[in-house]
Amino acid sequence: MEETTNTAVISEENSGGDPKGNADNAAAVSTNEGAEKTFTQAELDEAIKRRLERERRGMPSKDELKAFRDWQDSQKTAEQLSAEKLTAAENDRADAVRRAEAAEAKCTAFSRGVKPDSVDDVIALAMSKVSDSVTIEQAIDEVIVKYPVFCGSDKPKAPQGADMSGGGRNITDGVTARFLERNPSIKI
Repeated sequence: MEETTNTAVISEENSGGDPKGNADNAAAVSTNEGAEKTFTQAELDEAIKRRLERERRGMPSKDELKAFRDWQDSQKTAEQLSAEKLTAAENDRADAVRRAEAAEAKCTAFSRGVKPDSVDDVIALAMSKVSDSVTIEQAIDEVIVKYPVFCGSDKPKAPQGADMSGGGRNITDGVTARFLERNPSIKI
């Protein structure tokens, strides 16, 4: 196997040499200013390895980082801890509501006769139409009317009990309402 060689002008700073003049990397550093020295790939790899080891000495270990984070947590006041718990609970609630709304939108799309491979497309289009006056159900109905191909036919399935005049049910009905009934501590 042939060993490759690299030519480089090496200074103490970029070769990993010790700036204090210690003999840590004395063999790899050229003593003549401006002179070029040829290094094998193995010598370059070793110089890089030594440099990385020196850098890693200043890094704390995983156990030290965990101990530091535990210490930071112990320094927090009760008010800070309760605020963090409240924020986490609010985030969890928001995630649950988003999942429930997504599930309800999928159920609505399926009930309107949307093909399974088109459900996500219909929902994506419908989400752009949702507003204070247009519910997700109404938006899905509008998308189906405009693009009946998502239902597999030229005629969309008639919406079951949907009122296209703007009196449709709110997105918080159905799945979300059942979720909120089971979790009375969550307030909207």
